[in-house]
Amino acid sequence: MLFSPVVAALWVYGLVRLWRVPALATSRPFAWAFVLLVAFFLATGGKAYYLTGLVPVLLAAGCCGLAERWSRRALVATGAVVALVAIPFWPAGLPVLSPHAFGASFYSGINEDQGEMIGWPAFVRTVDDAVRASGATAVVAQNYGEAGALDWYGSSVPVYSGHNGYADWGHPVGSTGPFVLVGYDTVPAWAQGCRVVAHVDNGEGVDNEEQGGAVRVCERPSGPWASVWPQVRHLDA
Repeated sequence: MLFSPVVAALWVYGLVRLWRVPALATSRPFAWAFVLLVAFFLATGGKAYYLTGLVPVLLAAGCCGLAERWSRRALVATGAVVALVAIPFWPAGLPVLSPHAFGASFYSGINEDQGEMIGWPAFVRTVDDAVRASGATAVVAQNYGEAGALDWYGSSVPVYSGHNGYADWGHPVGSTGPFVLVGYDTVPAWAQGCRVVAHVDNGEGVDNEEQGGAVRVCERPSGPWASVWPQVRHLDA
């Protein structure tokens, strides 16, 4: 759906060619990689876009197959059809609709990750308001998207997250005082003295992962950050 069904037919044709055409034997590992990764990501809950890096290879194999068989006129006509049919699917992968229009459309169900790009400035303002009101010295975010948004738009205090590779940036150092906790549905065991001070509103009514989420101020971690950080770390999509 991200590329359109017509484009899917073309890369599926390319996938078959990689297996069947002797001249493409040296490129066959791309076909095996694609199939094995599809199975792996289906089993582990991976996201659809994880495989987009391999799709151009399959498309190239499909296009070359058509170029060998069809006339120039047929190729031009096919290219035009592929381009035109792809246009209705652009909003699923590109920010061509307004945030409100995207959230109200079926495109938000095709690509939830684009919905996660909406509302970060409002999210950061809400968190920063909590930081200033509480005197917190750090923010701990549940996922790397939230932490990245706070870093990008400029949080007034250092930002940390135990999510995936973001956890390798490290834990708060030199402070066990109050911190702001965001993105957690419930208070984790390692956070103590937490209270809800605000809720996130992206201002567009888009029902993404952050919308309506609680912003909490916590008095302290349950121990030194170095000792509780293994509990904060988590691996998931």
